[in-house]
Amino acid sequence: MKKIKIKPVFVSYEKGFFRELPSIEELEKRVNEVYSKLKKLYPEVDFSEPALITDVAGLNRLKSELTYDTDGVLVYRLGGIAHKLLADIGLIGPPLIMVGRGVLNHDIVAYLRQRGREAYAVIDEKDLSRLFFFLSARKRVKSTRVLVVSSKSLPSFSAISSAYDLDLMKVKLGIDYERISSEKLLSEMEKVSDKEAREVLDDILSHAIKVEVSEENLLKAVKLYIALKRLLKETYCNAVAVNCAEPIYFEHRVTPCLAFTLLKDEGIPASCEADLSALIAMIMLMHLSNKPAFMGNLWLHSAEENIVRYSHDVPPTRILGEDPKPFELHDFHDKNYGATVYVEVPKGLEITLARVDSRFSKILVFKGTVEASHEGVGCRETLDIKVDNALKLVEKVANYGHHFAAVLGDYTEELIKLAKMMKIEPEYT
Repeated sequence: MKKIKIKPVFVSYEKGFFRELPSIEELEKRVNEVYSKLKKLYPEVDFSEPALITDVAGLNRLKSELTYDTDGVLVYRLGGIAHKLLADIGLIGPPLIMVGRGVLNHDIVAYLRQRGREAYAVIDEKDLSRLFFFLSARKRVKSTRVLVVSSKSLPSFSAISSAYDLDLMKVKLGIDYERISSEKLLSEMEKVSDKEAREVLDDILSHAIKVEVSEENLLKAVKLYIALKRLLKETYCNAVAVNCAEPIYFEHRVTPCLAFTLLKDEGIPASCEADLSALIAMIMLMHLSNKPAFMGNLWLHSAEENIVRYSHDVPPTRILGEDPKPFELHDFHDKNYGATVYVEVPKGLEITLARVDSRFSKILVFKGTVEASHEGVGCRETLDIKVDNALKLVEKVANYGHHFAAVLGDYTEELIKLAKMMKIEPEYT
């Protein structure tokens, strides 16, 4: 994944009050010192060659040095006041970042924000590192290209609350897509040899602690996984949404559940029932946490105990983002076809859940604590989650829909911050 690209800019301009302008030798020395320090402190960032601006003409030179993929302009004032010149830098395009506790920074950032520009006043090096983290997460989200597999119109008939406007997704969030039919996916599945599928399956079986699904169903599920991997590569996609409720999957006696578990373990967001609202939340959560995500239906289990239930067939096995946890293999809903995974999730772990609305304009974010993990209750994987106010939560859920993405750990603050940066209004409990 590409690093974020930051352009350091140093400004010395406009005498005012008691401020004098340093000599060019002093300025160049300071530029070199700060630039060397930046590269040492933030190796995860690609810093462009620094620019030194001492006059208005320097603005034009800066414009020619900025590229389409510049993720931010990091500005340091080395002398003078330069309010207007600094503000004009922020009006060029990329987000403007100023570091320090001075009131000048807040004055300029406020000026730019009031004019609809993206600008940040960060306090210190630690605060700057945190901003770089969010800029990087946003860049990874915007670098997503979704493979949408569906032979019918969106939204899926099994998830009608989902976002469905692929072009709006591209324009509003910067997330591109490629669309193919379910027939194409299944045709690709038929091309996978038993030998190739067997090699993958043997590795899966070596890690399973219980297997209650036939070899025939497992081989089909693995072939579908391999087919999806091929198609993702061919289409340059790094996320996938499959309209798996279409009758054709039942006719072929296969489901993508196991494939989705494996893909998410590899860092590829994958959404059931072509649910884009769940997928966008999943993409954001996975890039913030570096953990694979769960996906599930959410409903009230006990108002008295503030317990909601969260249930589906596609848990990751790398639930904490590290080594896979022991897992079981089962068929799909005891129907003697498909292949699904069950993973025991320890009690007491925090979990963050989210879903985007159908217009990509709002996101519901909340956290809870895992109280219990069930196999075969509802769907294959079901979690009982304790929340602050279950009744209040399900009232909000009714405005969003039934599939939620989730990762273990508390990422509510980070997700709210990222949502705001992406112009998605966060709603939380």
